[in-house]
Amino acid sequence: MRQRALYKEGKIYQLGRVYEFGMPLFGNRHFSLTMPGLPTGGPQGTGQIVCNDEMVSGELGQIGTQFDGLGHIGTRVDGEDIFYNGFKLSEFGDTYGLTKLGVEKVGAIFTRGVRDRLPGQSYRNQVGSRK
Repeated sequence: MRQRALYKEGKIYQLGRVYEFGMPLFGNRHFSLTMPGLPTGGPQGTGQIVCNDEMVSGELGQIGTQFDGLGHIGTRVDGEDIFYNGFKLSEFGDTYGLTKLGVEKVGAIFTRGVRDRLPGQSYRNQVGSRK
């Protein structure tokens, strides 16, 4: 509780990121979102409806920002992949994902942090002005 005296003001920083061209990618991963033609469908029916579709290609893990679940990293022991709390991958994983240890029920996360300003360093806030 002594640290509370260090806080001068409260700010909210968005740590998430939109999946988009130019976002950080780990290793040789890729991400692309394209429209494979304009329009991609139609015209159909008496109203001559046309539509545009999107095509996503890439990996969703380790790109942009992410929150890893307890099923993300395990270890191989005697030929069996073991994860948090002794769960065996053969018992909770298949081609369509994991049935345990996911992040889908985590909910909102609130935390605090201290952004230090080092002597001699310049920083820009979100609108680009110097402080």
